Amino acid sequence: MEVVKIKAGGFCAGVRLAIEKARAAVSKHGKAYAYSPLVHNEEVTSRLEGEGLLPFDRERLEQNDRSLPVVLSAHGHPSSLEDSLKEAGFAIVDATCPFVKANEEAIATDSRSHDIVYLGQPGHEEARAASSFGSGRVHLIDPALPFDVPEGLVDPLIYVQTTLSGEDIKKATEAIREEYPEAKLCRGPCRATEERQNAVKGLDGSYDLIVVVGSRNSANARALQKLAAAKGSTALLIANAEEIDAASLKNKKKAAVIGAASTDELEIDAVVEALKSI
Repeated sequence: MEVVKIKAGGFCAGVRLAIEKARAAVSKHGKAYAYSPLVHNEEVTSRLEGEGLLPFDRERLEQNDRSLPVVLSAHGHPSSLEDSLKEAGFAIVDATCPFVKANEEAIATDSRSHDIVYLGQPGHEEARAASSFGSGRVHLIDPALPFDVPEGLVDPLIYVQTTLSGEDIKKATEAIREEYPEAKLCRGPCRATEERQNAVKGLDGSYDLIVVVGSRNSANARALQKLAAAKGSTALLIANAEEIDAASLKNKKKAAVIGAASTDELEIDAVVEALKSI
């Protein structure tokens, strides 16, 4: 099989920075805690756990060693979390992606005078965190599901979970502007998300297989698979090379491989080599 690795894939800057901060904390203290998975990729979090980044026990707070710092994930966290952990005696390492943090800070400011319509997935860490900064004025909408635009909003502003697909954002924004024509889109997807999505959308028709390497709990990985499937190719989302079913792909001639924003080059390269052998 002919295999092309898309250069846009792999760790984004925010994920890379979060991993650097976590490893620095482990290096300094011998071990550290991850309050929640640092990034949405099981291969990466498992590797970091092996290096000494341990899961934080949120249910049994007293079981955690207060001499170790707590690393907060790249996806953001509720506005009250840092204070509660510090009150419990823990040092904090904030590994929030700078783009996500900028969204949170802007929501905190804008919600003083505007209602906020936040496009995101209710169960996603980033969406929950962003909503907590809005002084009760954030209206969360999942653009992938049927939704009703809230009535009676005051000068609404539209904010976006950074990992959503551009198409979902566009459709939801159009629906909101039917009710509020002046609604302003304040943040789109981050540059890394756009680069990966544009790379998939730009693939020509010669690829009969597009493989996204990433975790199924990663919103940006699922968005890439959705875009790949829309091109009419066979679109797979796999975590690693071990998940490749060679027998089902033996008739494929040309594959493109892209890594999601929290996927290590190690996994991407292993998938490329495995596909080449089919």
